[in-house]
Amino acid sequence: MSEKLEMTNMDMKLGTTLKIKGKIASDADGFVINLGQGSEKLNLHFNPRFHDSAIICNSWDGNWGQEQREGHMCFSPGSEVKITVTFGNDGFKVKLPDGHQFTFPNRLGDSHLSYLSVQGGLNVSSFKID
Repeated sequence: MSEKLEMTNMDMKLGTTLKIKGKIASDADGFVINLGQGSEKLNLHFNPRFHDSAIICNSWDGNWGQEQREGHMCFSPGSEVKITVTFGNDGFKVKLPDGHQFTFPNRLGDSHLSYLSVQGGLNVSSFKID
C-alpha cells in the first residue's frame, strides 16, 4: 500500500508534541513517519518494519546516519494506533501506542521543523501539534 500524507509548511518548534492517530492497513509490512526540513533533510525517520519485528530510526542529510533499532514492536497490521513525538533539546521522545518510550537524538541540530510525511501502510485519521 502506498498511502502518503505530506506537509511542507509545518510549524513545529522545540518543546512541541506531534500526535498522530490512524489505522495500519491489514496488508501493510510497515510504514514511515518523517520529520525534518524537507524530503532531503530528515531529522527523524521513524520506520516500523513488521518483517524485522523492529522500529528503525535514522536521520538523512544527503546520507543516512547510523540506524537506531528498537526491538519493541507493538504495531500490527489492522490495528488502530496513536503515536506521539515530542521535539526536545535532547532529541525526539517517541511514545508508542502501548506506552513504551524511547529517544532518538536530534543529530542535525535544528530547532524548527517544517516537514512531515507519513508513507506506507498507516492511514492517518488525525494529527495535531501541541
